[in-house]
Amino acid sequence: MIEAAEVNAYAFWRTTPLAFSERGVRGDSDTVTVGTRLTGKLPANFDYTVEGMLQRGSFSLDSVRAYAFHGRLGYTITKNYWSPKLLAEYNQASGDENPTDGKRGAYDQLFPTNHSKYGLHDVVGFRNIQNLRSGISFQPNKQWKIDADYHSFWLTQKRDGLYNEQGALITQDRNGRSGKHVAQEADLQLTYSPKEFVSFGAAYAHWFPGEFWKATTRGAPGSSAYIYATYKF
Repeated sequence: MIEAAEVNAYAFWRTTPLAFSERGVRGDSDTVTVGTRLTGKLPANFDYTVEGMLQRGSFSLDSVRAYAFHGRLGYTITKNYWSPKLLAEYNQASGDENPTDGKRGAYDQLFPTNHSKYGLHDVVGFRNIQNLRSGISFQPNKQWKIDADYHSFWLTQKRDGLYNEQGALITQDRNGRSGKHVAQEADLQLTYSPKEFVSFGAAYAHWFPGEFWKATTRGAPGSSAYIYATYKF
């Protein structure tokens, strides 16, 4: 039997007085994002989340035709303090197939905080991207948690570009000759929570360049590491 699920439906309306069409014409922007999210548990220690979003509207003289999708499947191996859990996840945000056809196909990630969602290295935003993620997490005891993830990134549309977590363009090949595979990323995160209201953590991420990254940038790999503390009021 499938256990109880949670269903959410939402709509966001975003309007701005200053926008430029693909041909540089200034105008207003009105975009509506509608979406639904389903999350719950399945038999045999599985859990899932599925979410879909559509965007319609206008961006100056351009019409908006964009979408995004998120799917996640988790499996808890045992139910004790270690609680090792496996996950598989796929995310896709649409891109602009033709930069001069008057149709804006790149998904607007609205007002995001993408930290850790598409890699701890914090390069990739949710726009013209496909993200395949796999990972494992476990807790040796109530205070400690360890997370290890692998990501692989591709462009959705090869003539559109790669965008950062703020939605700004990082790099692009408008001819679409640089391929789609952006990079792979490996992440490791350690969290220590001595009390319910306080936690400490450390994380490390490494970026392995793909064909698109190598062709449109200097192609350098990258690493990042940080420590943090959280206090809940």
